[in-house]
Amino acid sequence: MQIEQYSVNEILTKIGDKGNKFFVILKGQVGVFVKNEDQLTMINVCKEGEGMGELSIISNKARMATLICLTDCVISTLTASQYKRYIMQNDIYRINNLVALCDKVSIFDSLNRPAKIMLMLCMNEVEFIRKQIIYKQAQQAKNLYIIIEGSIKLSIKQGQKQKTLCVISQNEILGDLMGQEWYQETAECESQNCRLMSINKKTKFYNQQVHWEFYRKLRKVVK
Repeated sequence: MQIEQYSVNEILTKIGDKGNKFFVILKGQVGVFVKNEDQLTMINVCKEGEGMGELSIISNKARMATLICLTDCVISTLTASQYKRYIMQNDIYRINNLVALCDKVSIFDSLNRPAKIMLMLCMNEVEFIRKQIIYKQAQQAKNLYIIIEGSIKLSIKQGQKQKTLCVISQNEILGDLMGQEWYQETAECESQNCRLMSINKKTKFYNQQVHWEFYRKLRKVVK
């Protein structure tokens, strides 16, 4: 772990950069910027005690946002390898937390603990920021999501406008709910940040367990 000092307007990382550091703000404020057409738009301000940059490290994908110091900052950093070692040391704690999350989702009631562990380990944690689209209506349906933190707006297109259906939050599910080929609505991050667990419908466990639970519950409702 290193302590680094940055000046106001200094860039910590840019969209498209490799995720090689995890940042924790010890002093100051950092703006989170996303690309809106040809310009950067600030969508969040991270403050003292907040961490940034874990998503690109865990997913091995490029940065989704540019981080710019809004004030002089003192920031603690972990390299990607240090961060991953920290995660590995906390696997048991992580698994227990994942099972506890699974326990709060009613469609998984009939799964025993080993099955819940298997399901959650097949899932990936993903993060979104305010106004970021998770998926669009009529887009090919690939994933089921569980909301860990934050809120998501579901809407459908009516003519040239988007009509809001509802806003869902922690422990609720969205996405490929009934094995349909296309998403039936658009999902957009409504809160400042959203953390979700995602599983691809091509995953063998998903096809064997998750869809079965949906169909079983649906039959009960129909009866």
